[in-house]
Amino acid sequence: MRVAVCEAGPIDALGDAGSRSVLDLIEATRALSHDVLVVDESEVGALEALAAWAPDVVVVSRPGLFARDYSALHALGAPLVYFAHDIHELRMAETGKLGEGDPSVSPDAETAPNAQRARAMRLVEDFCFTHADLTLLPTEEEVREVKARHPLANVERLTWFAIETVPHAALADTVRRAVFIGGERHEPNRDGVQWLLTDIWPQVSSAFDELVIIGDWSAATIAGLRGAAGGVRFTGRLSATEVDDLMRTALVGLSPLRFGAGQKRKTLDYLAHRLPTVATSFGVQGHTNIAGEFAGVRVADTASDWVTALRELADPANAEDWLRLSAAGASFVESEYGPARHRLALQAVYSRWEG
Repeated sequence: MRVAVCEAGPIDALGDAGSRSVLDLIEATRALSHDVLVVDESEVGALEALAAWAPDVVVVSRPGLFARDYSALHALGAPLVYFAHDIHELRMAETGKLGEGDPSVSPDAETAPNAQRARAMRLVEDFCFTHADLTLLPTEEEVREVKARHPLANVERLTWFAIETVPHAALADTVRRAVFIGGERHEPNRDGVQWLLTDIWPQVSSAFDELVIIGDWSAATIAGLRGAAGGVRFTGRLSATEVDDLMRTALVGLSPLRFGAGQKRKTLDYLAHRLPTVATSFGVQGHTNIAGEFAGVRVADTASDWVTALRELADPANAEDWLRLSAAGASFVESEYGPARHRLALQAVYSRWEG
C-alpha cells in the first residue's frame, strides 16, 4: 500500500510527544512493508506532490491541517485517517478550569481566553471527527467521548507509541536524581514545572542530589523558575543517547501535569527506563489501571501527596518498594507499548483497505 502521512510542519521527534508519535507511525508503517510519503504542509508544492503520488490511504496529523486541507485531500479519493493526538478541546478546557477556587494558581492564569480557545477548537475537531473516514485516538476515554458526541463517526483507539525498555543501573549505583522531560512550548509542561518548583521541590530537595529538567526552555523562563527552588539543572534539548544516560542512573521520574489529554509519553519514557514515577492523574492518562494500581507509578494530585511520595522513594529504607515499582513499570511498557504490538495494531487499521 501507498500511505501518505501529512504533518503541518517538520517532524521534530525530540521536540514534542505528538511528533514522536508521528515518527513511530511512519517507522511502523515502513516496517509493515508499506510505501510511505511524508508530506510537510509548510513546504511549497507539498499537496501537489501528494496528488501526483496517488496514495491508497492518507493519514492526517493535527486538527488544523485536516480542516484547512480537507477539500484537497478529499479530492484524492483515498480514505482519510485523522490521527488525533488527543482531544485538544478537553485539554484547553482543563486549562481554563485550573484556577477555579484554587488560590495556589498564579494570578495570571488566563482562564477566559482558554475557554474561548477551547470552544473554537471544538468546532475544528468536530469537523475532523465527522469528515474523516476513520479517527484514531490514543485512549478509550477519548473514543467514548467522541462517539457520545457523534454516534455515526468512525472512531477507534490506537496505542500511540512504540517504546523499547532500557537497562537501568543497579540501585546502589544511582544518583539521587529526579528527572522531568518536556519543553515549555507545551502548556501542561510549563504549568507543571512551575507548580513543582514552587510548591513541591523546596520541601524535598534535601532528599535529592538534583532535579534535572530536559527540554527546550527559554533563558527568561529558566531565570524565573530558578528563583523558586535550588538544586535544579536545565539541560536544554538532549539527544536520545544523552537522555538514556541521564535516566539510567536517575532515581525517579516526574509527571506533575495538572491538565491535559491523550497519552503521556514522558510517563511511559520514565517507566521504559525503569524509573519509579510520581504522576498526577493527568500524568497517567492512557495508562491502564490494573487492579487499582498504575504499574510503576505513585499517583499524587496534591502537593502534600507529592512530597510524601518523593520522600518515600528517596529513602534507602524503601529500596524494595523502589525495585518493585521499577520492574512493574518496565513490564507494563513491554507488554502494552512494545514495537511488535504497535505494528500489529497499525496493520489492523490498514488491512481494511488493502486490495
